[in-house]
Amino acid sequence: MAGVLAAGPIGIFVFVALFLAGLSALASLALTVAIQLVVIGSIVVIGIMVQTDEEKNGSGTQDQTPGQRELPETWIFHSRRESSERQYRSALIARRTGQTASIARVLTEIGSDVHQCADHDALLETVKVRQDRWSLMVFDIDAATDLDSAVMDLMDFRTTCPDVPVILLSGDVTRDDFSGHRRPIGDITLRKPVFRGRLIEAVRCVGLDLEPAYHDI
Repeated sequence: MAGVLAAGPIGIFVFVALFLAGLSALASLALTVAIQLVVIGSIVVIGIMVQTDEEKNGSGTQDQTPGQRELPETWIFHSRRESSERQYRSALIARRTGQTASIARVLTEIGSDVHQCADHDALLETVKVRQDRWSLMVFDIDAATDLDSAVMDLMDFRTTCPDVPVILLSGDVTRDDFSGHRRPIGDITLRKPVFRGRLIEAVRCVGLDLEPAYHDI
């Protein structure tokens, strides 16, 4: 399309120039058409070369660290409270709602940076790559588009990252479960809506060392 658009004005200019130079109208037209075809072909070739170069040097996953995924646009970062003496990093798999914003706020209060994303595949794979850098996984299983797939992915995650505690969130359970009954996929299950005190209790129970101010909550 760019070649065709460019060839039009060029063709008019060339035809007039050749005709004024003394060539017949037929000869001028023939040379003009030939030059237009060269212009169109050149622009097409340049476009193919640029596209090929972008594919080689662009943001494709071929050049990423194995296991990493390109961050989706829905990735949200919540920075920990600066005054906190603790420095944690938590993964929050959940849609962006008022409830999850509250959960993220509580986690930042206790000293955790929070990476939130509704794409559980993206966040699980990110944690797997550098599991030693992550302190906690909070997974709202209601956010999963395919529950069976999410459960299988969680079982695989627990096998790959046994040292990263997992807190599950669900609106379908009847009550909070601290028994470890769902240990193959998570350490603790909290019923939604999740209250601040119960979340802090769950975080403490999975082994995070909280500041003294949170010990009696």
